[in-house]
Amino acid sequence: MAADWAEVSPYGYIQAMAESSRETAAFIAENPDTTRTLIMGWSQILGQAVDEYTFNLAVDQIEALGGSVVRTESGGVSVQIPENLDQQTP
Repeated sequence: MAADWAEVSPYGYIQAMAESSRETAAFIAENPDTTRTLIMGWSQILGQAVDEYTFNLAVDQIEALGGSVVRTESGGVSVQIPENLDQQTP
């Protein structure tokens, strides 16, 4: 559904997210219970957080699942997912 909404957005940068949303949905359909999938989901929430509570919640969840959130020099964030989480479940 997110991909469908992105495609009809008047903003090009949102339209560009449609394919990524479809790829994420396909991955989740094939791997619904992996820790990697959960971290990816929380990463999307982190990237779109509009308030401090949501941002901190996403960081806490990512770290609880074994990932890490690193602040970049430009003020952004990068989510690190260890390779050994590929097929683990929480």
